[in-house]
Amino acid sequence: MKKISETAKFIDKTAVILFWISIFSLALFLALVLPMTFEGGDLKPQTLTVEGFFDVNRFVMVFIVPIKILMLTVSIYIFRKILKPMKNALPFDETVRKNLALLGKVFAAGGILINLIRNATITVIDEHGLDFVMRYEWIEGYIYSYEFDMIYFFIAAVLFLLSFVFRYGEELQKQADETL
Repeated sequence: MKKISETAKFIDKTAVILFWISIFSLALFLALVLPMTFEGGDLKPQTLTVEGFFDVNRFVMVFIVPIKILMLTVSIYIFRKILKPMKNALPFDETVRKNLALLGKVFAAGGILINLIRNATITVIDEHGLDFVMRYEWIEGYIYSYEFDMIYFFIAAVLFLLSFVFRYGEELQKQADETL
């Protein structure tokens, strides 16, 4: 149990550093990238063009990057809550299982939100044209693709399965404690 506690403490120190890096990255993105992209409510063409062609993927990323950074920040926060009982050598505490399930929900919700934003933005641009979205007239040659990223749902499924494993571990721990 001492090894679990020491490892959890080391991982927690690393998670604190990553947490603050993700907070700083989100603040930096919101402070620098968004003002450069939006000016007076309209998109500036020069920040979204590559050699005169509009790239829809870049337009979509302006909306998706902050969500991904926020999802990372929340995930690290929940992960630290998972590590708290493990630092006290209690790997089968009830909070570990609950926080694993919560982390799975965060990944599932984040995956749904990211896929909805990506596909909705592409659909709006495809159906109404770029002038509807960007409010200026002639931009041609944009690139688009309908995508659905399943990695978030795979990670969520693994986390839900882990929470069931930890629930079983809780039951075994309780039986072992009652036996003694």
